[in-house]
Order: sequence, then structure tokens, then C-alpha cells
Amino acid sequence: MPPKLPIICYLEDNDTIRVNYSELIETEGFKVIGCRDRRSASDVIERNNIDLAILDIELVGDPTGGLILCKKLRELNPLLPILILSSHAHIDYRSRGWRYGADDYVTKDTELDLILVRIKALIKRYQTLSTLMSKQAKRSISSELEIDELKHQFSWIGETLDLSLTQFWLLKALIENYGEPLNHKALQKAANIYVEPNTIVAHIKSIRQEFKNIDPDFNGIRTERGRGYRWI
Repeated sequence: MPPKLPIICYLEDNDTIRVNYSELIETEGFKVIGCRDRRSASDVIERNNIDLAILDIELVGDPTGGLILCKKLRELNPLLPILILSSHAHIDYRSRGWRYGADDYVTKDTELDLILVRIKALIKRYQTLSTLMSKQAKRSISSELEIDELKHQFSWIGETLDLSLTQFWLLKALIENYGEPLNHKALQKAANIYVEPNTIVAHIKSIRQEFKNIDPDFNGIRTERGRGYRWI
């Protein structure tokens, strides 16, 4: 199996700039998921374990959208590398970027080779820190189940579950409340999302399927009619 490519979420509302930069960055061995607004970028980050976020500051109809997302990402993951790629060179913008949690700030007139060097340096540092800290963050919950708090991953009988960030938090809440049913409202709070109950149902179904992909006999998440879901 080929090695997993580092995933970059790139938030840029200018379609031409986003496509051009994405194609050039991907030639260096990265997978780039481009987004043109803050909401779609948030969705991408919830569904993927990204290795780097590249954020523009000003978006159409959302003048500080990149900074708002930067702050949110920093709260979710203190180690995740965040690069601001903006047309604004003034020190006030740079200062705001750093205050909101960015690791680096580059203007769009910077030579592409230099931008690529900084991207690679940020990802390499992140991967090194993640490897070192993951050894401390891993712990066994049972003989079958292991959690990696840093990478936001669960493993079942030695194999990693392919879960989105939202699904990680949902499963973690169920496990931490072992034997106690959690309703849709409690699960939304645990995952810090606000969605329709049917969306929670779909997430739980996906989590179950991930377990069954590894272990067809898995039956560890029970549906309690009218009460929610329970880890057994």
C-alpha cells in the first residue's frame, strides 16, 4: 500500500488562485483539498485528519473568515500547523494572524519555491511532534480498543478506524459514558456540532460500519429506543 499523502486544507475564495496553487503544491507530493468559504473548510477539517491548513484572511462576504477559522483550529488542535497566505503585507494583518494562532504568515507575492519550503517545514515539524507525543497520547481502553488522543484516532483489535473528527468525538463520548445511553442533544454537545438528529444517526451508522469493516461480529454500540445510543 502506498504511503498516505499529507493532507492540506486550502481556504481561498479566488477560484483561479486556489486551483493554481493547489495544482502546484500537489506536484510536491501533497493532497490539497480546496475550499472557497469558511463553512466548507470547516466541513473538510471535520471529515479529515489534515496535516496543514493554508488560510486566506479576507473572503467574499466574510472579511475576517480566515482568522476566525484559524482561531477555531488552534483551539481544536494546538499542534496543527497553520499558514496564512494573504495579499496583505501590513504588520497589522501579520500581528492579527499570529495572535489568532497562525504559525507562519506569507504574502501571495512570495516566490512559490519559498512558499513550498515553508509548507514542507511546517508539516515536517508537525509530523515529528505528532510521532513523539503520540507515544504518550496512546492508551488502551480495553484489550480490543486503543485511543490516540493526539491524532484523534481509535484502533480496534490493532487496526485504525477511519473516522472523521466529528465521529471521533462522538465515539469518545459514548465510550467515556460506558453503559449510559446518550441522546442526540448530548452527542451534539460532545462533538461541538449542531445538526439534525438524522445527521447523528448517519454518523453512528458510519462508526458502526467502520468497526464491522474490521470485525464483522462487532456489536458494541446499542440503540436505546427513545434514549439514544449506548456503548456496551
